[in-house]
Order: sequence, then C-alpha cells, then structure tokens
Amino acid sequence: MQNIRFSSLTCGQQIIIWASRCWLAGDKTWARAERDLRHAFGEPAGRVFGQALGSFLNILHTAATRQIGMRRPCCGRVAPDEILIARILANCHGEDAMPARALLEDLLPRTAARVAADYGVAAMEALSACGFSHRPEGVPRGDGGAQRFVHTVPRGLQ
Repeated sequence: MQNIRFSSLTCGQQIIIWASRCWLAGDKTWARAERDLRHAFGEPAGRVFGQALGSFLNILHTAATRQIGMRRPCCGRVAPDEILIARILANCHGEDAMPARALLEDLLPRTAARVAADYGVAAMEALSACGFSHRPEGVPRGDGGAQRFVHTVPRGLQ
C-alpha cells in the first residue's frame, strides 16, 4: 500500500476526498461542508456538487458489498479506498461513465453502480463548472480495491 499524503493531491482530488470525509463524519460536519462548498463555488455549482456527491456517497454507504475505509476530515494521509473513490469520480465525465461503472461494480450491485455513476457524473460536472479538473490520469495509483478496510467512525463523531 502506498503512503499518499493529502497535500500531494491536486486541488480537485483534495476537494473530493475532504468533502467525502465530511459527509461520513456526520450531519453537522456535512452541513458545514455543504455551506463551505456553496460559499466557495457559489450557486448553483456548490449546491449541485454537494447534493450529487452526498447522493453518490449515500449509495456507497448503503449498498456497498464490502466495508470502505475513509479517514477523518483533518487527516494528512489518504486511505486506499479514498483513492479508489477519487479514481471512480475521475472516470465520471461526459456521456461515457462506463469506466466508473466498472469500478463501482466491484463495490456495489449493478443497479446501484449505475445510479451512483449518474450522481458521480453530476458531481463532476458541477466541479468542472467551478474550474476544477479531475481526470483519471491525475489520480495516484493505489491498491484501493485490493484490501478490505474497516470503516471506523472517529471517537467523538459516533
């Protein structure tokens, strides 16, 4: 497993992983993150990005066929599954989200993978509208799907 520092990621990757971590941390943290996204990106892009990413993550959370490991919002290291999520979303561009669906089908039933990919496309379109590029070639290679990580909620966020 590679030891990837959060600070080594592109701005688009950092936004995706930070927002995903905030979503997982709970309602209060996610509400603040959504407010920050709207403030940073404006309407409607910040709102659309937050809603679409939240829906994408909700499908992962409720339908995943294995546990997905993520870290706390302030953590300086990136978990392999966070890299996998960034890779999936990097493949959610334009009309052809088939590469993303293929990656999602390793985590989700086929129908859930299709719906999650649609939300991923909406999230990435909103991120692109804000001027951020997130493409597959920029995502670090990791062994995101190779190991099974237990999702743990940090103390104080339970």
